[in-house]
Amino acid sequence: MPIIEPGGGRIFKRMNDMTVKVHSADTNGTYEMCEEKCPPGFESRRHMHAKDFETFYMVSGSARWEVGDEVVEAVKGHTIHIPPNTPHKVKSEEGCEMICIFGPGNQEGQFEEMSNLTKEQQQDDALRKSILAKHNMVPLE
Repeated sequence: MPIIEPGGGRIFKRMNDMTVKVHSADTNGTYEMCEEKCPPGFESRRHMHAKDFETFYMVSGSARWEVGDEVVEAVKGHTIHIPPNTPHKVKSEEGCEMICIFGPGNQEGQFEEMSNLTKEQQQDDALRKSILAKHNMVPLE
């Protein structure tokens, strides 16, 4: 059983910092676990995942979650569980930190591919959408 020290893991820096603590390869693809740190003003696009479950545990800060038709102002201790094909987005005015569990585990590949795009490639909508589709993510806005 691997032990991940504080500050350990594989970090992907984009609009937020996503640190993979438990890799999909560590669980035979069953799930992966990440630590997500969202800066003040962070907002995800509305999206859903075709095959993936996502569970988020709020560690600190606050965030407004829209999950399907529900809206919640989540704070430390809230758990947000999102089944496949459920539209969702998150916005954090003050910033927040969350523990994320993705199952099956395939988000790390998306984080890696998206973080390796050049600025020019980031402007290529078709390229971005193809990467997201490969990892079961469907942008809705």
